[in-house]
Amino acid sequence: MTPLFKSQFSIGKSILSVESIVEIAKENSLKQVVCVEDSFYGFRSLKQKLSEEGINLVFGIRLPVVQNTNESDLKPSKLIFFAKNNEGIKAIRLLYTNTYTSSEECLSLSDYDKSFFKHVKIAVPFYDSYIYNN
Repeated sequence: MTPLFKSQFSIGKSILSVESIVEIAKENSLKQVVCVEDSFYGFRSLKQKLSEEGINLVFGIRLPVVQNTNESDLKPSKLIFFAKNNEGIKAIRLLYTNTYTSSEECLSLSDYDKSFFKHVKIAVPFYDSYIYNN
């Protein structure tokens, strides 16, 4: 089983500091930490602290998503986008930027070709997902 973390940088979702996450990882001999955030605010500090301890970071960003923004009656679902590598980090940063600079403040999947996601893994969180909302 792999624990998922959320830090204090996902405001209102967690009180765990970067230092707390690193300590938990060290105390439990974790070789990697999976962190799912709502923003990129803590990414660099978490990546740096974990790297100093020899612990790998698997980073994911949770974003509101619709299949097509032309379907205005749809309630956005949440998806988690995980970076597979440095190219994946660039891709999910772009997704994050595009999401929160759009007038709808949600990501339209129809705006992206499948090849855009080759360095990204996508997860469906049950309680924030389309499945739960329907």
